Amino acid sequence: MTIKKSRLLSWSWNILTILLIGFFLFPLYWLLTTAFKKPAEAFSIPPKILFLPTLDNFFKVFYEGNFLFFFRNSFTICVSSSLIATFLGALCAYAFVRFTFKRKEDLAFWILSIRMLPPVATAVPLFILFTRLNLIDTHLGLMLLYVSWGLPFSVWMLRGFFEGIPASIEESAMIDGCGYFGTFTRISLPLVAPGLSATILLNLIFMWNEFLFALIFTQHNSPTLPILAASYVRGVMGVEWAEMCAAGTLAILPILVIGILSQKYFVRGLTMGAMKG
Repeated sequence: MTIKKSRLLSWSWNILTILLIGFFLFPLYWLLTTAFKKPAEAFSIPPKILFLPTLDNFFKVFYEGNFLFFFRNSFTICVSSSLIATFLGALCAYAFVRFTFKRKEDLAFWILSIRMLPPVATAVPLFILFTRLNLIDTHLGLMLLYVSWGLPFSVWMLRGFFEGIPASIEESAMIDGCGYFGTFTRISLPLVAPGLSATILLNLIFMWNEFLFALIFTQHNSPTLPILAASYVRGVMGVEWAEMCAAGTLAILPILVIGILSQKYFVRGLTMGAMKG
């Protein structure tokens, strides 16, 4: 009887897991299938499950939507911002772990509180400031916003990784004549390389999908891929769902490929940050 209950419980958990996976993957399935439908089929009620796939939507996004221009902006801005935010966050996190100064924990919480502030609450004052500094619709302006947005996350993410490094290793390097910065770059950073990879990837995902700042602070020179997808909302003319889904599919492909290729380092980095000592 116990064996039967154990098997029944195992089957129940497996079925529940499959249902949850299907529930969370259904939006992705809907996005992909709609991207290959003709515009009339995308609006059909009830939705068509079986249809003849077409690549017309992808050609429209590439040539009429100027996909490569938006992709180049996203890649340049998001990758650069992710790397800068992670490096600066590593410096701050290392200082919090290895140095003692007054109100250290209060300062660390203040850095985290920046991330708690809703971005929309800062949109108007930042827009006025960036207008006066001539940073509207520039790569530099959006990079500054993304770095300031990703820095608090990087600090708190990497703080746990540096706490997992025994101080004796760094003390041995200093005895051999290595300074603080040399110890940081030659000893500490290589030891937390999986954590750096995980932080860079998470920052990249957040920045790649960011829409609000990209909508407000860009116009013609530096719009990113979320702006391209939103451009298929034609107002009174309706929404071009097929083209929008094609743009969304192309937008998530780079992050999906990067995530798959770096999965090993990503998982190792997250599990490493959970351990200390």
